[in-house]
Amino acid sequence: MSIDRKVIDELFDLSRLEVEEQAKKVLADNVESILAHVAQLQELELSDVQPMISPGEVILPQRHDIIEDGVGREGLKGSAGYEEGLVRVPKIVG
Repeated sequence: MSIDRKVIDELFDLSRLEVEEQAKKVLADNVESILAHVAQLQELELSDVQPMISPGEVILPQRHDIIEDGVGREGLKGSAGYEEGLVRVPKIVG
C-alpha cells in the first residue's frame, strides 16, 4: 500500500505532531511497512484459533478474606474533626 503525501500530512495534523520534512519520508516508509505487515496478518486463517486472555499462564496469588477488628470509635478520637463519635470531613462534591 502506498501512502501519499496528503495522508501523511493528515496523520501528523490529527496527531498534532510537528515533523521536519526529512523525517516525514522516513515515517511514511515506516507507516507503509506497518500497513504491509497488517495486510499479511489479515490473510491468515484464524477461525479455529481460540482467543487468549494472556500470552502466558497467569496464576494470581489469592488470600482469604478475614474480618479483623478495626480501630473502632475509640481509635477515631484523636482524628481531626472528631465530634460525638463521628469524624467530620470537608465537603468534596457540590
